[in-house]
Amino acid sequence: MNLAKIIASFSVVWFHTGVLLFGFRPSGVLIFAFISGYFIAVSKSNNLSKKVTRLAIPFIFWSCIYASINLYLSGNIFKDGLNMITGPTIHLWYLPFVIIFSVILFYFKRVRHCDLVALLAAIFISAVDVNGPVPTAQYLNAVPVLLIGYCVGVNYKFSANLFNAPLISKIGGLTFGVYLAHPIAILVLRHIGVNGAAFPILAFTLTMLGVYIAKETLPKSITSRII
Repeated sequence: MNLAKIIASFSVVWFHTGVLLFGFRPSGVLIFAFISGYFIAVSKSNNLSKKVTRLAIPFIFWSCIYASINLYLSGNIFKDGLNMITGPTIHLWYLPFVIIFSVILFYFKRVRHCDLVALLAAIFISAVDVNGPVPTAQYLNAVPVLLIGYCVGVNYKFSANLFNAPLISKIGGLTFGVYLAHPIAILVLRHIGVNGAAFPILAFTLTMLGVYIAKETLPKSITSRII
């Protein structure tokens, strides 16, 4: 086994051991960060502007949506502590984050032993105190895991069949839209008084259904850009 394989194997073990035993960066964003890093590494496209545009357009579109909602409900575009980098709602911080690292890692691929450098950076950053103003804490939480995914992607290529299975492909095509739109479902459910254990299930189901209907009824030229 060569050095690259050892690095990638260690990355996976370190990631899972931290999550399962020590609560390493406990957040649902971990999965998205890992997958984002992996696909940045395995991407063969040299069109950086296309990658950035694919994330920038949804960020701008949904920022306008949530800014309008915030203005209607509170008279302010941004909720407390949020800004242009995070967007009008906190969950949108992830899009600028991935845009930034898509650009950084696009050029980082040219560095010799980039996987080893990424792993060392991940270990170093994971030791940094994550407390701080938005989105500092979010970035410091997600960067190590994204770099681990990048390190794994440099060394391992998972079978395309794993991602092209009909059911996985169908559900996967809805997840980005669910991530973008779920606060609207939460707002609606809270407005009508839904609470309790059923709340997250209903919020997820309602958002998934809404995204599915949008993809099935609206022109693909629109949905492919915003969800």
